[in-house]
Amino acid sequence: MNNAFRAVLGKRVIGICTALDWIESGIDVVPRRRTHRRSLKALRESHSFRCKFIYVGRVRLSAVAADIAVRAVVGNYENKIGLSLFAGAEMSPGGRNIIGLPSRNAKGKPNIVVMMRNLRNQFHMRESIDAVVTEYGIANLKWRTIRERAQALIDIAHPDDRKKLVEDAKARKIIFQDQIFLSDSARLYPSEAVHEHVMKNDLLVRFRPIKPSDEEAMRRLFYRFSKQSIYRRFFFPVSTMPHTKMQAYVNVDYHSEMSIVALINEPGQEIIIAEARYARDEESGFGDVAFFVDEKYQGLGIAQYLYDLLIRLAKERGLDGFTAEVLQENKGMLKVFERGGLPMEALLKDGVYKLRMPFNEES
Repeated sequence: MNNAFRAVLGKRVIGICTALDWIESGIDVVPRRRTHRRSLKALRESHSFRCKFIYVGRVRLSAVAADIAVRAVVGNYENKIGLSLFAGAEMSPGGRNIIGLPSRNAKGKPNIVVMMRNLRNQFHMRESIDAVVTEYGIANLKWRTIRERAQALIDIAHPDDRKKLVEDAKARKIIFQDQIFLSDSARLYPSEAVHEHVMKNDLLVRFRPIKPSDEEAMRRLFYRFSKQSIYRRFFFPVSTMPHTKMQAYVNVDYHSEMSIVALINEPGQEIIIAEARYARDEESGFGDVAFFVDEKYQGLGIAQYLYDLLIRLAKERGLDGFTAEVLQENKGMLKVFERGGLPMEALLKDGVYKLRMPFNEES
């Protein structure tokens, strides 16, 4: 789990020290069990913090509603420390509470469940949890609804446990009754595509394959677009994006269909600012490609970067090339394809370019 935590915190993790060390030094730390009682008292009594405090804690079980059961320790000493540091991180400006656990316990049973009952040491301050981490990814929970939290936690559960989690969550009316679940996608998720890149204007962007829990974030991206941008993407006016359409959009199998989202951190949350995808045509072996880039972040090279990324992923999955349809007026999108380094065939008809871009001349 240490590698997962370090991936979350990045280079801001200086080392491990006591809470008192943290208060005196003004640096980010990962508090651990040996924090002494005097430090805890200082932490509890302090109401103003001079630095960002990040607490990484361990739990033994998590429910999809984001309730957790902390580890039972003799004398409950570690639990008291954890709760104190938990409160400290919440009060710290920009602080975060990050919870870590393996997707399954040592007996092979799931650590992420729909409901927790008859368990000791339950902690119900779900609104205070910023993120939960397993070996299958990160579920960012801050400012999300119960349904969104449930879907995010299902996305990082063990792949073999997700189908039952979806069924149980539906039975308890935690998620939508028509929620789509693609069983193969859990194991085909291309985690190798998860990475960060600095774009123009020093904008740090995180790229990863889309997940079912991105439904609301993608809907918010859609509603930020102007009518013109929507028309350029769909070729006809679209005024609403209901659950039925958007959940179909965010559920992909990562084989015949691939989607990559671009995310940035804004105060208190992570938002999606762009999305690119291809859908494979089994008969031709080509993938039809399309893009979405938030108007606020256009011109920073994000679309070009996403296109290059899609080319690599498509080649690795045996596609022969890409096709696309672009309005004649959409000069920016045409430039992205021209700069992609692929041979391009273009046919203009009724104001729409039909593009064909094979990965090799023989195609």
